[in-house]
Amino acid sequence: MLPLKDSREFPSYESILLWEAAGSLLYLENFSLWRSHFDTIVGMSGESVPVSQDAVLYPSVANDGSVLYISEDGLRLRRPNDQVNHLGWPLSFETAAAPEPLLIRNVRIIDGTGVAITQLCDILVEGGRISRIAPQGQVRIPRRTATIEGDGRVVIPG
Repeated sequence: MLPLKDSREFPSYESILLWEAAGSLLYLENFSLWRSHFDTIVGMSGESVPVSQDAVLYPSVANDGSVLYISEDGLRLRRPNDQVNHLGWPLSFETAAAPEPLLIRNVRIIDGTGVAITQLCDILVEGGRISRIAPQGQVRIPRRTATIEGDGRVVIPG
């Protein structure tokens, strides 16, 4: 329990409480971020002050005092010097292109289920997954397919 005196009040129930390295308490109240000095003996001391006029959701504090939060235009990063970087939302990213098809020719397969090793076969891999296993020479090869010659070697899952 926090000892509170006089008119100082603890933030309302919907608050998110964050500790700053400098000994202040940041809290979210009514979508606004507030800062208050916090003393371990008397609790919150002095007047709480708004950190900014931004609407704030999901704030988090870094060790250097920077605060990352979501606002109306996406992610924002408030630095200890009060500089605000607008990072945007959603963050953009690109997924890797699907790998080219791959044909592994003339291999025998031990599939790990306990059945006997296969006769020579070909394995076609498309989009990073095995799409077809067929007896040697019976796989229709798509254009731009890389080929690995197995020379009768054994392949296993994994």
